[in-house]
Amino acid sequence: MTTTPTRPLAVVLAVLLAAAALAAAPAAASADEVAPESGPAGDDSPLTPEPAPASSGVSHFKKGDLVAAAFLGFNLLIPTQGRVDALFAIMADGDYHLTDRLSVGATLGLGFGGHLFVFDFGPQAKFAVFATGPHHVYARAALAFEIFRFFGGGMGITAAGVNLQLGGGYKYFFNERFHVGADVAFVPSFIFTNPVVFAFGINVNAGAGIKF
Repeated sequence: MTTTPTRPLAVVLAVLLAAAALAAAPAAASADEVAPESGPAGDDSPLTPEPAPASSGVSHFKKGDLVAAAFLGFNLLIPTQGRVDALFAIMADGDYHLTDRLSVGATLGLGFGGHLFVFDFGPQAKFAVFATGPHHVYARAALAFEIFRFFGGGMGITAAGVNLQLGGGYKYFFNERFHVGADVAFVPSFIFTNPVVFAFGINVNAGAGIKF
């Protein structure tokens, strides 16, 4: 009678299965290390794109903000008759924001030259054109009443006038409140002498301001 060698065959199969299990275990562990995590925990992966920064909008201001600024610069006064004057200038202005983009306020300026002193003041409006990061660009319009004092020939002459200031400027914000900037305006003026004199002006100023 012949006996089937089942025991040796079972031992060989068990050894082969154990070897296959040992070889598959490192491969599975390696796959787990390479595969990115899924679900909420996967947000920390270096492959996940960073969120885009929020837009700063069109203005650094909001309704109700008060802003005051002071500037130094020069004014170039070019009359249709008489001499051209370059004046050292001091300017200050204040604004109240009706919206984040539109403000109304007042401007005040002083100009000093060799034979001329100019003082002007009046209402103005500003409109925010562009703003991103610390940068802010605006357009400006003002209507100002002027007082001229001319010196020469041992006598002084005082005259009144009116000007229209059309221009704009740039502000750089160091923080939420404090900024520096520049302002440029083209200034057609009427000087009420006899006869009336028309003059064209260019105002260039740089200064600093604060938001309250």
